[in-house]
Amino acid sequence: MGTNAEIVELTRAFNEMLERLEDERRDSAHRSIETQEGERRRVAQELHDEIGQTLTAIVLQLDRLVCQAPLELKAELETTRESARGSLEDARRIAQWLRPETLEDLGLSDAPAGTVRPCREAFGNPC
Repeated sequence: MGTNAEIVELTRAFNEMLERLEDERRDSAHRSIETQEGERRRVAQELHDEIGQTLTAIVLQLDRLVCQAPLELKAELETTRESARGSLEDARRIAQWLRPETLEDLGLSDAPAGTVRPCREAFGNPC
């Protein structure tokens, strides 16, 4: 009889240990995701605030220079301006990829549904 009680107690202790390990694993994964999302948010914000604003200022300066430049420089300045605009759009696209608006608006748990819903509305629900 003593052996069965020991086995039951050992089983209970083992199951409690497994539950604690699972809780710790879940908490660790959650913290890791939060850390990654925080870093993505920081990088996206920096792209938007620093690089985006700098490129916007460059585009505006080039707009002004194109208007004032002699004819022989206008084409080159326009090409440079369009290149800066392209870089600005690239920075915006990367920032949105890092931190989609639906993620900002809805949060991590609801963002997938918020992203899929407009697709279903646009293309119909196949189910």
